[in-house]
Amino acid sequence: VLLTCVATGDLPLSISWSREGSVLMNDSQRITITEREIKEGGTTFIRSILRICSTGANDAGVYSCIAENEAGNDTATFELNVAPPEGAAQIVLHPVDSTVIPDGDTVLLTCVAYGDLPLSISWSREGSTLMNDSQRI
Repeated sequence: VLLTCVATGDLPLSISWSREGSVLMNDSQRITITEREIKEGGTTFIRSILRICSTGANDAGVYSCIAENEAGNDTATFELNVAPPEGAAQIVLHPVDSTVIPDGDTVLLTCVAYGDLPLSISWSREGSTLMNDSQRI
């Protein structure tokens, strides 16, 4: 993924990048930020490119490009959505967020998913995986 930001203003002018409020830096593994000065007519532009290699679901979010100089700053935002890979498991019917039932009643929670086989669904409660026990689950 390449996100490009072009800014102009009095020099010195700098551009920085953030994701969900956290500053991004070159990490040489997956994230690289390049900056280039471009002169066109009498105007100087700074072009910054944020490159994210091997994107995954964790890369989704709001990215910001912040241009700054002594006179002030300006921000542009980009929302990055990452589609799951072809055939990846996807939940299409989510269980309800909250269910209140009387003590002792039975509850049925449904989760429907699709994707390439083999596909499995597991349930957890408060961080612990629920096992299929014929009496309660």
